[in-house]
Amino acid sequence: TGIDLNGIQRDLNTFFYNNTYMLIDITKSSYNSNLSNGIEQKGSITTTKYNISDENLYVASNIDNNFVDPSIVSAHYNASLVYDYFLETHDRTSIDGKAGTVISMTNLKNNDGNDEDNATWNGKWISYGNGRVSFKPLAGALDIAAHEFAHGVVEWTAGLEYKDESGALNESFSDIFGVMVDRDDWTVGEDIVKTKSFPNGCLRSLKEPELGDQPSHYDNAVYLGTDYDYGGVHYNSGITNKAFYLIASEIGKEKAEQIYYRALTTYLTRSSDFLDLRIGLEQSAIDIYGSNSTELTTIKQGLDSVGILFKQIEEEERIEVDGTDYILSYDTDPNNNTTFYLSDPFGDKFQPLSVTKIWSKPSISSDGFFLVFVTEDNNLNGMSLIENNIFEYTIDDTGVWNTVAISKDKSKIALTTVNEGDKNIYVYDLKNDKWGTFELYTPTTAQGGLKSDQIVYADALEWDNRSERIIFDQLNRIKRGDSEDLEYWDIGIMDVWNSEKNRFDNGNIIRLYSQIPENVNIGYPSFAKTTNNVVTFDYVENIDGEQYSYILLLDLETSEFGFFESNSPWSIPNFATMDNQIIYNQLDSNGISEVYSRQVEDIILPSDQETLLITYADWGSWLNQGQRDFDKDGILDDIDKCPNSPEGVKVDDDGCTLSQKDTDKDDVYDDVDNCILEFNIDQTDTDGDGLGDVCDDDDDGDGILDDNDECPTTKLEAIVDLKGCEIFNLPVDNFKIYVEEISCVGNDDGEIVLSANDISYDYVASISKRSSSERGKGITEINSDLTQVNVIATSNNLNDNTENVKENDTINLNLSNNHSANFKNLEPGKYNVCIKVVGQDSFEQCFELTVKEPQPLAASTKVDNSDGLVQFNLRGSSTYFFKHNGESKIIEENNAVISLKPGLNTVEISTENNCQGVITKEFFNSEEVEYYPNPTNGIVNFYIRGNDNHVEIKTLDSRGNSIMNNSFNVPLSRKIQIDFSQNIKGVYFVKINSENVKKTIKIIKE
Repeated sequence: TGIDLNGIQRDLNTFFYNNTYMLIDITKSSYNSNLSNGIEQKGSITTTKYNISDENLYVASNIDNNFVDPSIVSAHYNASLVYDYFLETHDRTSIDGKAGTVISMTNLKNNDGNDEDNATWNGKWISYGNGRVSFKPLAGALDIAAHEFAHGVVEWTAGLEYKDESGALNESFSDIFGVMVDRDDWTVGEDIVKTKSFPNGCLRSLKEPELGDQPSHYDNAVYLGTDYDYGGVHYNSGITNKAFYLIASEIGKEKAEQIYYRALTTYLTRSSDFLDLRIGLEQSAIDIYGSNSTELTTIKQGLDSVGILFKQIEEEERIEVDGTDYILSYDTDPNNNTTFYLSDPFGDKFQPLSVTKIWSKPSISSDGFFLVFVTEDNNLNGMSLIENNIFEYTIDDTGVWNTVAISKDKSKIALTTVNEGDKNIYVYDLKNDKWGTFELYTPTTAQGGLKSDQIVYADALEWDNRSERIIFDQLNRIKRGDSEDLEYWDIGIMDVWNSEKNRFDNGNIIRLYSQIPENVNIGYPSFAKTTNNVVTFDYVENIDGEQYSYILLLDLETSEFGFFESNSPWSIPNFATMDNQIIYNQLDSNGISEVYSRQVEDIILPSDQETLLITYADWGSWLNQGQRDFDKDGILDDIDKCPNSPEGVKVDDDGCTLSQKDTDKDDVYDDVDNCILEFNIDQTDTDGDGLGDVCDDDDDGDGILDDNDECPTTKLEAIVDLKGCEIFNLPVDNFKIYVEEISCVGNDDGEIVLSANDISYDYVASISKRSSSERGKGITEINSDLTQVNVIATSNNLNDNTENVKENDTINLNLSNNHSANFKNLEPGKYNVCIKVVGQDSFEQCFELTVKEPQPLAASTKVDNSDGLVQFNLRGSSTYFFKHNGESKIIEENNAVISLKPGLNTVEISTENNCQGVITKEFFNSEEVEYYPNPTNGIVNFYIRGNDNHVEIKTLDSRGNSIMNNSFNVPLSRKIQIDFSQNIKGVYFVKINSENVKKTIKIIKE
């Protein structure tokens, strides 16, 4: 038992060995006791701890079976849970699907020996750091354990290459299976992140990728090149993570995980991208649920939602090789001094080439005309194989070289040395006369570039057909403190050359196989000659002390392979020109090496029959002699300075684009070099005009040529004199200045307020009043409406730090008044304000400002009796205060309209300047009176609107004589009747008055 990192006591399956309990779980179905020995229990779950003092791994153990290190408890317990998930959910036995041992390691250190802030999968085991800045101990998270376990599953199935979109899929599948094992949420790492580094509380989120700084749609994918995070594998994985969330949320996690697992194990290949994922998921949904299923529809909708749509796929174009075939072989007959021979492809017609003995595998350029090899004295030799001009020469005689490979386009040579502890591959760029050094390492899936160090050295080297990558074999050594160190040979592929930029690449490495059985070694890899997707290599297996050798032909994309048995420990296979044959070494009955060939179909399917080509021979190499133009730019490789330009780009006579050339050899390529013809490594460009100083006649861009410029580094935008030296100046917006207008007519209390931004200087400002005809030079005009000045608010203590001055006075702007001051008590008019800098006599900046006094307050009105509205036309301010029958409102325009209330309306108008006075206007708005009949013979009915209870009614004849003058109480019916029956015919005027009614009505008596 033991308490894990989350404080929970766990029951652990252990293994009793050598009087102690080991964290080795042998309860799983993958366990094979027949293949187990000591602590190496085949098919177990084994947990180890790294000991930094001796750099060894030790299986975690305890004599009492009580484990006190919570990290190893969590690692062991979680590994068992993840193992069970893949077995029970996907019927997968262990990481490799072949009942292999699952190894976890805790106490991971970084390259500096400090606690690692990460967890990794390195192709052999899962490693957990103790955390430092961003993470707690990483073994404490079940989803992290599942994530790293899933990396191994990915490598043993689709083998998704860890870069660009295929690498993002690798990360995404690991995240997906992480949340499927720890399936109570959609986040990864929520149990081990520190919120200081991850304020959202998780490392990544499938539901909301943005929480982990990831995109959730293909439109937002970023491709930064493999120099950074292997092309964004931890970034762009958010897109496919989001797709899984959408799909699983619709059809359920149980169905989604089955569809994704089938796509991974059945349809995806090494270089699959996001589109391949779509194709694989759709086909997997059809396989499981049918072509008309809801599940298939959901898959399509989910991928549509994140922008993974169908597009045209470009198939790989086979490499065309045209010329004459030969075989180069190395003679091993002790009675023959000749070493190298050139023969036809049938092993006839031999031509001797050299008597020099060699140390390692020779290498030939693709055109078949150049051979390089390491001599038995570890010198580097070259040989021309041009007919009638065959000659050998020493390239380097330092005696340090181990292996060599010439690139297919003859532009680069890769080498390793015999120096002990040298873990580098050295590459010499023949075209540009430069060396590149590439350190070997064991790649991991850790975000941030953590690299595992278990490489001893590299040996056999070969370039791919684009002369960009090197495939190599390497000796690995894993130090194990409680058992013998494990040594084995495996194969890596390194990015060495960036053809698009025509320069060295970043040296990223992928492994041909992330892990191989402990009893297997692989080596001497070689690419097919018409494609980079197929390789052949030696596969040597040791079973119960017996060695079995095979030659494998492997499709890197599909992982399909063919093989046949060989009787030579290392057969050093390579393909014929058209990839329809393979040649290799075999041993005769006396142990003498011979070169054989075997027919091949579809590049990877060897026939059962082999043909002896050359006896007493080793290092057989098939070559083809002919002119090459691999990039099809019309420039033959022999003279092409950029022999692998991207297809379709425009090149110059050297076969290069600007992005591929470095004309001045300053390590800055011509497409970004600001001075192409002059060595200019620092790219200094003082004036920022795009032309580097080394070739710019006016470095500082001040208009004075460098030959005459006494101040050649004057800052940009500086005003200079004829000698190119700066004339003191300040930014145009250094001074803030505005006008406080006169409060009232005749008050003469206007102000001009000044302040300075640059407080490193002291200033003196002067003021003078201008005549109406005066117009100065170099003066900035600032209107009182402030349309031509930046306005700032007057500080609260401005009055305390200013001086009352008269016209032609001066004021100071300095620290004593916070570089703010004002001219006060100004009368209306135009003023010049000029500011000088203390100690800089040549500088003066002047402003023209206008101080205005307010207009008299005025208001004109227009009354519309039909709808009870009054229109006001106002002058004298921009803001007016209205009081209408005691109700106040603010009007911020010169035209205003108010609605009259019934009865008398009193409107008072004022401004914020009390001296402008108050305008009072009265308006009477009568209630309506309805009347009928009119004309009349008798009674006229008057209906009085409103609420007045009493009215005065007066009747006048057409001459103005009063006929009737009465007071009436208005009844509830609001109707008052007046009888005209006794009146003579004619026109009468009825005047009705009350508090809210004033009406004169014309009545006609018939």
